[in-house]
Amino acid sequence: MYLREHRRALIGGPSERVNQGLLTFFRNRYFYRMWAFATAQHDGLPSVGLDVTTNLWAALLFALYRFNLDRSTGRTTVTRLGEDVEPVLYAMGGFQNDLFPDDELAPPFLQCARPRAQAAHFFGTGWGVAANKAAERIFVALRLIGHERWRLPKSMEQLFPTTKEDPFWGFLLQVRDRFPAAARAARLDRVYYVG
Repeated sequence: MYLREHRRALIGGPSERVNQGLLTFFRNRYFYRMWAFATAQHDGLPSVGLDVTTNLWAALLFALYRFNLDRSTGRTTVTRLGEDVEPVLYAMGGFQNDLFPDDELAPPFLQCARPRAQAAHFFGTGWGVAANKAAERIFVALRLIGHERWRLPKSMEQLFPTTKEDPFWGFLLQVRDRFPAAARAARLDRVYYVG
């Protein structure tokens, strides 16, 4: 639906014919499904994988804050964890065909701002009847002791671009409002944003 409704905005301009061909080619490839899974996961929808990041600062921000989602609006508040909590940061090893960087999944005109801001990758670890093997890929677990005194060079707002910067995220919110029954079935109540 997103590709159909936003086709002109996505592929317009001087290279419209080239981009239309790329879009048609892409929709018939295996990576189209992977892009859909990854994009859904990055926005809070359930999928067959995990969000992981290659950016240490993004990982620390997610580890050091609690996310509280208001399911009726999608608005998410974040609060810094206190000294009574010892969060854990995991380092994982991925294998070929497990870890999918967003910039390799789709043409540039389909890449979304949120995964780019978070240096997000889609870690596909459970397909069909195969068990999810993510826990087996953890090789280091770091307990973050004394974290309440840390100052981080990134802010939470930097990880969550606005709807103007991320049209796909804005599209999900519009669909949720326009088609409430379909939105419930598609679990769009899980789409979240910080603001």
